[in-house]
Amino acid sequence: MAASQQVLVVIGTSEHASKPTIVEEILRIVNTAFGHQRLTQPEVMQRLAMGDAGSEANRVLHMAFCGEVLVGCMSSTLQPPWTPRDCGHWGMLAVDPSRQGQGFATALVQAGEQRLAEAGCKQVQIEYHFTVGDPSTERLKSW
Repeated sequence: MAASQQVLVVIGTSEHASKPTIVEEILRIVNTAFGHQRLTQPEVMQRLAMGDAGSEANRVLHMAFCGEVLVGCMSSTLQPPWTPRDCGHWGMLAVDPSRQGQGFATALVQAGEQRLAEAGCKQVQIEYHFTVGDPSTERLKSW
């Protein structure tokens, strides 16, 4: 990330959903980054509302801002029903395609993993879309 770019990662809440364009920006970023409709407006509203529970929230949506501009988001879950005890999860990592490669995904992952570690998770399961032969997904698989 360039030195002039400051990133702020926050947990989304229903207060964010009340801002005029934030829900539409989340939809645009996620659905564009994934190349298909990954989220709907009601799903975004629900995910943001989950953050209202603060540190007690099981699942939250982390949002990365560069200045006032939303550049990406990622979810983290303290205890998904499909993982063993003390195994958190992060997924749905999406950065605006025009801002990819600038360190915003790294900031989101660091914030999500810090949240999971502080909650006592000893392991983390990650969700990503794997494509054989794609260097980016091959790198994640080997990680």
